[in-house]
Amino acid sequence: VDSRFSTTAASADEWMYVPPGTEGMLALSIAQVIIAGGLGDADAARQLTDGGRIDLGAFAPEEVSRKTGIDAERIRRVAEEFASHGPKSLAIGGGSAAAHTNGLQNLTAIYSLNYLIGSVGKPGGIVFNPQPPLGLSTRTAGSSFKEWRDLVSSMKGGLVKVLLTRGADPMYGLPADVGFRDATYDVPFIFSFS
Repeated sequence: VDSRFSTTAASADEWMYVPPGTEGMLALSIAQVIIAGGLGDADAARQLTDGGRIDLGAFAPEEVSRKTGIDAERIRRVAEEFASHGPKSLAIGGGSAAAHTNGLQNLTAIYSLNYLIGSVGKPGGIVFNPQPPLGLSTRTAGSSFKEWRDLVSSMKGGLVKVLLTRGADPMYGLPADVGFRDATYDVPFIFSFS
């Protein structure tokens, strides 16, 4: 699913064009079909719809078809195909779906499909916060802001002589009030594995 015919789309068995920014709308339509048909995990459906208080009727395939141009029967077929493979199906969002003012909502809708079919925390599915590949930690949760603030204090106090980063930009990813950017001026050597 994409608003352009990318290399990934060219490699796919099937490509569905959607107008830019409507990827999440299509994902919610797929979720609506899965939930209405009882094709997914009932507990996940209850959680994702706040116990049934959130009505996905506005995302029925006929409604979404009018807004995306994708045939309603095609939406149903893709939803049923996705659900029929259970935890072996996987929905991944990013790229253009995230590059809009509604990007967070798009990605939330896309990744929620994984909960509906039970592919979260399963081999081949979505696994959050895996253990570090080098086995250096037994922690399963990410660092708290207190730990980041403690690190910033250590940096400012001259206790950190070398800072190594990989796959992250803490200056961009942390709130400015943590003070990470200013604290880097007190670290003599910074190395990025990017």
